[in-house]
Amino acid sequence: MKIICAEYYSLANNHQDEPILFLKPETAIIRGGLPFFYPDFTNEIHCSIRMVCRICKLGRHIQPRFSHTYFDEIGVALDFSATDVLSDLSENSLPWETARAFDGSSAISHFITLDQVQDGHGFLYDLIKNGESMQQGSFTQMMQTMDALIARVSAFFTIKIGDLIMVDLSGDSFRVQVGDTVEASLDGKRMLRLAVK
Repeated sequence: MKIICAEYYSLANNHQDEPILFLKPETAIIRGGLPFFYPDFTNEIHCSIRMVCRICKLGRHIQPRFSHTYFDEIGVALDFSATDVLSDLSENSLPWETARAFDGSSAISHFITLDQVQDGHGFLYDLIKNGESMQQGSFTQMMQTMDALIARVSAFFTIKIGDLIMVDLSGDSFRVQVGDTVEASLDGKRMLRLAVK
């Protein structure tokens, strides 16, 4: 299983016409309700919410009109970045993995079928830190983009059953520190909650 991440914004929040793609290893996933453990190689961790789709069949060089048949479940992720490390890497045109794909850098919720989401098209998300809403919005735009994204990803990587595609369109994130609690909901249903330790 691989995690394919898509970013549509640069560090300066300049919109990208094509997504920046990078991979995370399976060890990036926080397992079993464990907390996020603040790594010792960074002094600045930011968190953001992502939409995640789980691939349900094998595909390569998929045409956009068929992309919607390659996933039928979505979830949300709390994604953590070492932004001080990322800034240094980006300034030197170096790969992002040590800042974005380190062990325990993503907590992923359970998955729900598309017909379980309220109204079938709402996809309203809320990210809360210590009881305060930090990010709100709709994944509707992401859903409209997902078909094109799956086609784009499959031009470079064969996608397999169980692979995850994680996408962010907002470009927003917020800083977290030891002692914080963060949670994510989708259409009013809590999907994730974890402590920062």
